[in-house]
Amino acid sequence: MAVIAGICMFLAILIAIIGMMNDAGRERLVREGKAAYFVRIAASGKGQVYHSYKCGTNVACIGLTIDAARSKGYRPCATCGGRGTIKMLDGSSC
Repeated sequence: MAVIAGICMFLAILIAIIGMMNDAGRERLVREGKAAYFVRIAASGKGQVYHSYKCGTNVACIGLTIDAARSKGYRPCATCGGRGTIKMLDGSSC
């Protein structure tokens, strides 16, 4: 039983390390100007907030960079915090 728990702990740590390495790689792409944080707003554009892609609002939406949303006067959603999703600017995957 202790061996199984040890293996599970090792795998959890390994997955966490791989996730942090992926996040660091995506952050580097943002710093290099190859990617940006994207959020979504209601397709009408008449709202006042921007949302993360995982936010539970199920309305038609358009994607914007966080900087573009802020420059248009949008503020982060109180529920999801408007956490952006990193996407490549050329349309390819990260």
